[in-house]
Amino acid sequence: MIMKRFLWITLVVIFMGLLTLPFWLNEERLVLKPAEISSGGKIAQTQSGFTHYQLFGKEQDPLVILIHGFSVPSYTWDNTVPYLVASGFRVLTFDLYGRGYSSRDHSRYDRGLFIRQLNELLIELNINDKVSLVGLSMGAAIVGGYTSEFPHKVSKVVLLAPFHQPIDIGPLKYPLLGDYIAYGFVVPSMADSQSEDFVEPDNYPLWNEKYKSQMQYEGFRFALLATARDFLQTDPMADFRAIDQFSIESMLLWGAEDKVFDIKNQSLVSDALGKTNKSITISNAGHALHFERANEVNPLIAEFLLSSDNQNETRSSL
Repeated sequence: MIMKRFLWITLVVIFMGLLTLPFWLNEERLVLKPAEISSGGKIAQTQSGFTHYQLFGKEQDPLVILIHGFSVPSYTWDNTVPYLVASGFRVLTFDLYGRGYSSRDHSRYDRGLFIRQLNELLIELNINDKVSLVGLSMGAAIVGGYTSEFPHKVSKVVLLAPFHQPIDIGPLKYPLLGDYIAYGFVVPSMADSQSEDFVEPDNYPLWNEKYKSQMQYEGFRFALLATARDFLQTDPMADFRAIDQFSIESMLLWGAEDKVFDIKNQSLVSDALGKTNKSITISNAGHALHFERANEVNPLIAEFLLSSDNQNETRSSL
């Protein structure tokens, strides 16, 4: 009898432990308040929320906007910004809603929200001239969406390893069950999984730790899950085709060792981007090709944005 009771108590304890796992693994202890942000950036207040951003370079230089991917915020461009500024560009980086130091109190994280964020940010900063857009992964799909909606505001686009088709998120799509899995297992492991974006992760020992900073603010877990359920279920290919339809020059860069989006899909996106697209494969590069292979990628971006050549080209880096 004693052993049977002990067994039942043990099972109840285990069950309660598993049930409350998302609570114990929740690192969101702080509320993100714009007035308390000390990241060195600035805050723009817009109708859809506040956006943390940074502007680099001379005001008179042509503007390039860098848009990060699904979860790593704007510091992902730290190896890109100095080169572009030195090449004669003004550069704008910002954190997408739900990431970094931008607001994270939205009910839906879909295509419309991120397009509005970019457009409202440009209005708030009084930027009226045409801009060039550079997007990584999910950010590349946002570039496509913004260009499709506001082609008259875009000069050129660069897409790096773009999100290009709806992603099957399995049980995460279901209420309650998906919340439990995301909050108890997926999101807590996100920081450590970032090393998978690199071919040589040992060269970036602090990358995963830097990621954790944004995880301490309320709303991060919800933002990632909501984005997976909303934005990642859309098909960006129509927006990529619109880039071609509006005759906007584009360049497509893809890492040959990308573990997130297989290199075999590069031709699909390149075909959608059409006749003005330059498609280039970066050898020995993963999903974070812009950071790990900055010495190759940065000159390609700068050269493309500075050039007036719109001939289609597909090649591989040496």
